[in-house]
Amino acid sequence: MSKSVLIIAPNSFAPIGVTGMEAPFQVATKTKHLASLSNLNRLFNYDMSGATLDNGMKQLNPMAGYYLESFLRQHNYDAHALFNWHKEDIEQALQIDPIAIAFSTTYVISPEMLASCLATLRETVHDIPIIVGGPYVWKQTMAVNRYDATTIERLKEFDADVTADFLFSPNAQPVLRDAIYVANEFGEHTMLKVLQMIEQGHTDINSLSTINNLVLSLPNGSWHLTEWAQEPVDVNKDYTRWDLVDSIPDMVPIRASIGCPYRCRFCDYIELHPKVIMRSPQSLIEEIQLAKQRGRTIFNFIDDNIFLSKKRIGEITTMIREHEMGIYWGGFFRVDRVDETNIENIYESGCRYGYCGIESADVSMIKRIRKGCKPEELFRGINLCTQAGIHPMLTFIVGFPGETQQTLDVTTSFINRLEVNHRSYPSYHAYPLYVSPITSIDSLEYRQEYNLKGRYVSWSHDTMNYEEAVSKWAPYLFKQINNVPYDYYGNDGGEWLGMEKRNQAFRARNALTKSFLNAESDDQVQYSFSQLYQVLHKDDQATTVPSWHDYLADRKDQPGQKLVSLKPTAQ
Repeated sequence: MSKSVLIIAPNSFAPIGVTGMEAPFQVATKTKHLASLSNLNRLFNYDMSGATLDNGMKQLNPMAGYYLESFLRQHNYDAHALFNWHKEDIEQALQIDPIAIAFSTTYVISPEMLASCLATLRETVHDIPIIVGGPYVWKQTMAVNRYDATTIERLKEFDADVTADFLFSPNAQPVLRDAIYVANEFGEHTMLKVLQMIEQGHTDINSLSTINNLVLSLPNGSWHLTEWAQEPVDVNKDYTRWDLVDSIPDMVPIRASIGCPYRCRFCDYIELHPKVIMRSPQSLIEEIQLAKQRGRTIFNFIDDNIFLSKKRIGEITTMIREHEMGIYWGGFFRVDRVDETNIENIYESGCRYGYCGIESADVSMIKRIRKGCKPEELFRGINLCTQAGIHPMLTFIVGFPGETQQTLDVTTSFINRLEVNHRSYPSYHAYPLYVSPITSIDSLEYRQEYNLKGRYVSWSHDTMNYEEAVSKWAPYLFKQINNVPYDYYGNDGGEWLGMEKRNQAFRARNALTKSFLNAESDDQVQYSFSQLYQVLHKDDQATTVPSWHDYLADRKDQPGQKLVSLKPTAQ
């Protein structure tokens, strides 16, 4: 029997028509790419066809695909990872004759989303066993085990029905039952045992039930959770072997730690990994060198928070500099941990960008969120980054319990005060609140305090509901911000423009976005487009400006047209 395994780790859910979770304030090109400065520069000056456009970090391949490919190959499986998974891609990949499909749920956020994924897969892979694992499965398993019977009944008073809206519900769609679920904080060693059982031809419930860390659908409609067991994972040894994978991305995903010591109330990752585990500097060096041997010098740290402490900042940045790694990198980090004592080391180690969760600049909201920082610390860290030449991509939550126009005004004032006349610049995203079932805001106590009802993207509390956050308050926040650009997934660049023209371009695109958002006339949109065109065109005195229709997508795909369609379900 073949020992091939096909790994599917989606970098996009376009094949099933699923939208993103951020508020949609990004202009789209005619080819449906992001209208980032770099893409517009290509369109206006070099290639109107759009063939060379890309979406930056919006569709980064999940590290899980590469890690599982190298992990399985170390265990004598002919594993191949697939990230683009349209039907023709899957059909091509099936030529390896896999004994199983391993599906990663890194970016999955709902049962409906997973059901659509599995239904799409089944159309092509037919009766090949599908093993589903990753963060989403572990979250759902934790949710099932979190509440006792009394609490489950009490939560129904707040429109949070554990038995109805979870993956392992008695009412789960049939396509969800036709999979083998690996439920563990890690899971790769459990997957090995499942593959061994498949090789032996034993895929029946009785055989699979002998394996720990599985969730299996039973004929009577119930779900069976096998006994949980710790996996023998050593983060200093179990990392992606970049010398073993088929291909390596231009931006290499790497993980320096697991877990986060902060306890933000909206975050479910702190529940997934309650214990902080840090890799040694030597282990990181070994992995970086493997990727460098294949010509890669840009790394994306996918840690929940790479800046766990100022001491950890020093360890990582000093390691990179002392070993003269010669790399550029970025990742998720707490910008309030950045100060005058470490910013030089951070920049000189190669850091050029960061994903920084700000959430709110209002003191009362920061306290409710349990962010554990002060607005002045955030402000200082952001401006130090941009002054040094680091691009902080800031994220804000709209609609956390207690949110009002007044708290949003504090946040917009904070954003507008950020410095844009530095070597680099800040950008931001606005995310409507997403209520995850294993976070502290999902608790009965917190629901009672703020009258929080519902879950996921169907919620309400004393001061706001989801629809208002999406259709009213996220646009309200965007319209108040003038100089700081909305983030285009790190794809703006703009270094070739210089600071002054870069900021002119950001302001012009902001005005164009607001023209779409306000449903202005074609003439008004054309005027806004012409301002942007003249800033970015290599002949900045161009007297003839083409129609915006020649370069940009139709109105139905522009900001303002999909403000209430953010729910993560298939369209």
